[in-house]
Amino acid sequence: MVSTILKVLGEEAAVGTVGNNFNGKTLIRVYNNTASDVSVLVKDAAVVTTGSFTLRSYETAFVTKLPAESIFGSATIRMVPVAF
Repeated sequence: MVSTILKVLGEEAAVGTVGNNFNGKTLIRVYNNTASDVSVLVKDAAVVTTGSFTLRSYETAFVTKLPAESIFGSATIRMVPVAF
């Protein structure tokens, strides 16, 4: 089992299609808690997609973003701002 030491900077939330910029935080832990792969999108303040990726089922990714960018995805994705 691999351990990762994190400093949690907020509350975990299901973001969904509404998106969240996590009060300008720039490092976000993203967890897919379903048996299906999901798309994760990063969008700028004008809601233009600046990046996207597929998060496999039950996997975690760490996304770096600009303070004004928001993360969008399925309602089943759980996200929280963190620091190492």
